[in-house]
Amino acid sequence: MEGENTKPKILIFGGTGYLGKYMVKASVSSGHKTFVYARPVTQNSRPSKLEIHKEFQGIGVTIIEGELDEHEKIVSILKEVDVVISTVAYPQFLDQLKIVHAIKVAGNIKRFLPSEFGCEEDRVRPLPPFEAYLEKKRIVRRAVEAAKIPYTFVSANLCSAYFVNVLLRPSESHDDVVVY
Repeated sequence: MEGENTKPKILIFGGTGYLGKYMVKASVSSGHKTFVYARPVTQNSRPSKLEIHKEFQGIGVTIIEGELDEHEKIVSILKEVDVVISTVAYPQFLDQLKIVHAIKVAGNIKRFLPSEFGCEEDRVRPLPPFEAYLEKKRIVRRAVEAAKIPYTFVSANLCSAYFVNVLLRPSESHDDVVVY
């Protein structure tokens, strides 16, 4: 098909997660050859993860199972794609430094979108609990800039449902709750 080979090939880290699954579906529906780098499926994996793997395979997504510390594996996959999108969750933000290093080694990536889908961390002055969260994002942002790889930072001014679940942890019981 003419034009199919001219669209960028996209690799999505965290593509089976909360935000990532939507990125994967959008990439495929836009006609991009789409790859997902995801942690391996094990016998302890949730059924929902198994279902998303089956769904993605059914729509032509190539799933590569691996860990973020598998540097050579990531570099070899990066050499096959043009654009990298990271949708890793907050606990893995600093692991994006491994992705940045691999992108620099691969040397062919036309655009990197780190997991930045929140506020503009360089422009806000949050209260202490949120400041630690933003500092991790700033570290990744500075590393991306220093690596001189083409990037796009997406600041969507927070996804509040995500932050309520991650930062406030409503599923855990608390004796005291501090509200600023």
